[in-house]
Amino acid sequence: VVSRAFTGATLRVMRNKWTQHYEEHPEDLGKGSKQLVKAMKEGAWLHSQIANKAVPDQPFDEDIQGYAAGQCIGNIDRMQPAGDIVIQMVGTAAQLLGRSKARL
Repeated sequence: VVSRAFTGATLRVMRNKWTQHYEEHPEDLGKGSKQLVKAMKEGAWLHSQIANKAVPDQPFDEDIQGYAAGQCIGNIDRMQPAGDIVIQMVGTAAQLLGRSKARL
């Protein structure tokens, strides 16, 4: 979902309780960076702060975290085990490298 719920600017994130609240109550959004400060104070941006070592590692509420999803998230149409994805990627790479080698 594209939401202003975490940073105050549009950001593609995974839909959750936090984004749902701001979809239903856009009047609650802080203006600009005030929304980011609000998300940080209420623990909705905590995983990012931990990853960037801005705060110590600690438990956080997964149901409200702002997990940035990027543009490619729209291409995901099913869940797969990571091992299957790696095998598929290696197979594709081998095919591409094989074609490149044949051209030399």
